[in-house]
Amino acid sequence: MSVPNTRVPTPLVAELAARTAKHLDDLEGSMSELLVVLEPDERRRMPRVRNSFLEAALQFSDVLKKRPDIVAITKYDAEAVVEDLRNVLLIAPLLPRLKALAQRVSDSELQWLAEAQEPTLAAYSVTRTLAERDGSLGKLIEPLRKVLSNRRSPEEEVEEGEEEGEAV
Repeated sequence: MSVPNTRVPTPLVAELAARTAKHLDDLEGSMSELLVVLEPDERRRMPRVRNSFLEAALQFSDVLKKRPDIVAITKYDAEAVVEDLRNVLLIAPLLPRLKALAQRVSDSELQWLAEAQEPTLAAYSVTRTLAERDGSLGKLIEPLRKVLSNRRSPEEEVEEGEEEGEAV
């Protein structure tokens, strides 16, 4: 498969990446004290809710205001529940944008690496063949020979999700 070329000037990418990193630093700084960080095991064990839960739970909290008997039995803290749900409503619009940006960055990395690999493989193949007659070319291909050998070292394994083309 031939990879389409999407050349973008490196100085422009460097400038925009630096500016984006600064914005991300600002965003992380402003939100980091408020946002939760779960360990992978905690994340796996965390219960998942249905998409319609948020609105239904807000309505239920309103109903429970009229039922102190149920609140007393369950120790239902409507203020805490509503606060959590409203917080989700406030951060929810950020998620699609952040996910889309992460996917675009991941796609660009994948695309640009593939674009670089294709001509590099072609030049490597020719140089490797020529190196059979000219030993001095062997030093030129040595760094790539190690990378392109059929066996991957453990540190060069494809990251989880990358084989399926997912953003990591």
